[in-house]
Amino acid sequence: MHSRTPGITFHGALSGWFHLGSVDPAGGESQGRAGRTRLTLGITVTIPDARTFMSVREQPGTLDATISFPPLGRELHSKRGAFNLLSPTGAQLCRIATLECAFDARGTSYYLSGRAEVPAKADHDVFRDSTAIPIVLHEGTDERDAVVGAGVLTLTADELAALVSSIRVTDAESMGDTSLTLTSFGHHLLGDLWDAYAHPPGAFARGWRMLTRGARRLIGRR
Repeated sequence: MHSRTPGITFHGALSGWFHLGSVDPAGGESQGRAGRTRLTLGITVTIPDARTFMSVREQPGTLDATISFPPLGRELHSKRGAFNLLSPTGAQLCRIATLECAFDARGTSYYLSGRAEVPAKADHDVFRDSTAIPIVLHEGTDERDAVVGAGVLTLTADELAALVSSIRVTDAESMGDTSLTLTSFGHHLLGDLWDAYAHPPGAFARGWRMLTRGARRLIGRR
């Protein structure tokens, strides 16, 4: 009989200024703000094996996405996608968060990709740095195709709180396994934020309380 491997699932929404025609995220954010064009990305991440995800760099989770961007359409569903969070190696000071998804809009194939450097240590800008993801849009099926749009997606404090509170452990064999997996993944996902904001004022504190209440309920059901 094979033992079960704990997994993770969570969901959230990111949005930000985005410009169709820009080729770099900073410029796309600026032009998107000027033109009042925003892109919203709803995501659900599924990680079947949390331990492997956290230890093997080439083992991303799957990402299901819904893209809303009026120039292309609303409620566009991804055909495939991936999410990864790479721990620092060697002298690196940042973790690398990546997301990508392929979708169709008005008869054309597109590929959205984002890559953010997340500080491994908290500082005064850690909230902004940890929740902003520069993205580019390719016309085609992967990131080798031409870039046709760019911008920056962000999570507000409340949106991050909602994402954190949505984290669930799947297929754990015991309450201890659930707790250990949740804590380990929390540190992997948020780094110093997991500890540094454990008892803060404001929106993140609300998110932390929501997370811990959810964890207790989840553990209590096992």
